[in-house]
Amino acid sequence: MNLTLEHLNKYTITMEHLPKNIIWKSSFHNLYITLKTLESFIFLQLAKFFPSLSFSLSGVEGFSAYTFSGLIYPMIAVVSALSVCRFESLVDIAGADFPALNARSFLYYPLLSHYYVNRFSISTLFEDVEWVPSIFLIFSSSNWAERENWDMFGIMFFNHPDLRRILSDYGFKGHPLRKEFPVIGFLEVMYSAVFEYIKYGPVSVALLMRGHGYSNDGSLGTG
Repeated sequence: MNLTLEHLNKYTITMEHLPKNIIWKSSFHNLYITLKTLESFIFLQLAKFFPSLSFSLSGVEGFSAYTFSGLIYPMIAVVSALSVCRFESLVDIAGADFPALNARSFLYYPLLSHYYVNRFSISTLFEDVEWVPSIFLIFSSSNWAERENWDMFGIMFFNHPDLRRILSDYGFKGHPLRKEFPVIGFLEVMYSAVFEYIKYGPVSVALLMRGHGYSNDGSLGTG
């Protein structure tokens, strides 16, 4: 039997019904979960297809799933195909860099249902040498978001139709939001009045140590 919204208020699942290899973390109750919410319906469907995932249900943060990077595409494909949930929009793809971890690259995919005003998110941590599947064929709006994460963090997406820089120029070296990237960068763009063209050159910003002193009248002096 396929569950519909009419069934949700009548159906209750206990911990005995859950597969034993599912790690369940709930902010509501440790013993039972009553399927009266859209989030719980999504949980049942994902547990059917991906029985070894970790899920989190929170009234504040919404419904979230944590997975391996290789399962990003099939998970988003399943969730977007659930017509009863109506997740029509990919809000963004947020990235982060945690250099202290072996799996230092982080991606966060928030999906939005305009009909139910509800959110579902998928998060993943992975090593920076891994390629992440592009979800362009599911949500075409991911095109620019994936390009931005490649540009800023160096996260690589396979099957992307046009993976190139989007915020920095094409000759830019490095990825600015990675923690090892220097604050002032490596190169700067400048216009040469002599040769009348734009060229690259070493960064000329001088970060000199300066001391600041305040006089009794409140004026600021530098030395």
